[in-house]
Amino acid sequence: RHQIRHGSHGWIGLAHVKIILTFLLFFVVIFTSQGRKETQNLAGFVIGLTVFLEAAFAGPICGASMNPARSIGPALISGNIGSLWIYIFAPVIGSILAALTYKYLALSKEL
Repeated sequence: RHQIRHGSHGWIGLAHVKIILTFLLFFVVIFTSQGRKETQNLAGFVIGLTVFLEAAFAGPICGASMNPARSIGPALISGNIGSLWIYIFAPVIGSILAALTYKYLALSKEL
């Protein structure tokens, strides 16, 4: 199911998409859970909306698999592990970038 589409610039394009998707989702989760009280009250809605938008727009590109564990099982069962590394490492990179960005903004009092 997670075959790389023509025109997505191959594995590098898919890796970029996965990194950006994870960055956005993780940043929204951190921001809404660690932010002001007003932000925390809307956390469920904002996080759900982010997941919906990512699934709607990225689903056709990469299956919108936002959980690496959800990608590992089907890939191993089907034997299609050629691009599995993207679904494991891109979310880690995106999460680290989101955490560092949030930390930088929080230290500079931008949030």
